[in-house]
Amino acid sequence: MKNILHYLALLLGVIWTTGYLIFNLKGAFDLLLIGALLLLGLQFMNSRARGKGKGLLSRREGSSRFKRIEKRFPS
Repeated sequence: MKNILHYLALLLGVIWTTGYLIFNLKGAFDLLLIGALLLLGLQFMNSRARGKGKGLLSRREGSSRFKRIEKRFPS
């Protein structure tokens, strides 16, 4: 239950922040900032869902880190 509340609070924070940025700051730099924040959020959620690691970056094929993860948790 605590996990669900945590993710709901996180999602609400992301939605509120992006809404605030979109309606109060307009311009190319601000859109880049919003994109970067969303990518970081996705990266964080992905790493949280899988346990350890740095999200999308740690699943690269051929890297020694990926091979170690595969040994421990074969997919």
